Amino acid sequence: AAILDGVSGHACRVFDLAAEGATIRNLTMAGGSIVDNITMVFGADLRIQSAGGTVSNCVLTAGYIGKGPSNSKLFNGSCGAAAAVLGGLLTHCVVTGNVANVASNDGGAGAGIIRQVGGRVEYCLVANNTVNDSYMEGDKFSSVLRVTGGSLANCTVVSNDVSRGWTVSAISGTTSFGRIANCLIACNRSANPDVAYAAVCNNDGTAGSMSHCAGDRETGKEGIVFAEDFKFVDPANG
Repeated sequence: AAILDGVSGHACRVFDLAAEGATIRNLTMAGGSIVDNITMVFGADLRIQSAGGTVSNCVLTAGYIGKGPSNSKLFNGSCGAAAAVLGGLLTHCVVTGNVANVASNDGGAGAGIIRQVGGRVEYCLVANNTVNDSYMEGDKFSSVLRVTGGSLANCTVVSNDVSRGWTVSAISGTTSFGRIANCLIACNRSANPDVAYAAVCNNDGTAGSMSHCAGDRETGKEGIVFAEDFKFVDPANG
């Protein structure tokens, strides 16, 4: 497979799809970067816009959102160090080694690695990514994935770090929008002892619909089953 490197440290998005017939497959997208106080910006390695497009059998890695030369941070809505999915399809991809430094203090959530507003994300492995949230007060929260539209299905979300934040989770959503089904959520970590890690969370419930999911944390959410000890072959490597 070919590798397209956005050159980490420079402000650039690797791919931006905005056509229903556009297709990318068998490619490594690396080094996308969005820096310095940009609000409502999605997708450092990849953005699939609402007009559509399909990305399959790709690796999304080394994407970065956060501090740049001015030493500032991104604020509310700045999401998706790996990808933003506003439409179209992201399928059979590996999302790993991405970093998001966010600040959710401007009235919302810092969602670090994948921001899904529409479309479909399926059969993807999301592993070994890091989210740092500088906001430590109130009811804001950080997450690896944020699903506020479309559907997330048949995905594995494991071995990610949400190292700061008031409420941290692997997946966050809203009660009105988004569907999550057949997903495994396990072995994700919070390095901050002052916050409680959750497999899924949001301000007032889970995503609009959650079904047939399994996680290693008690959530009390409908549609996700608690299983204490998953027998992974190589959990340290996702």
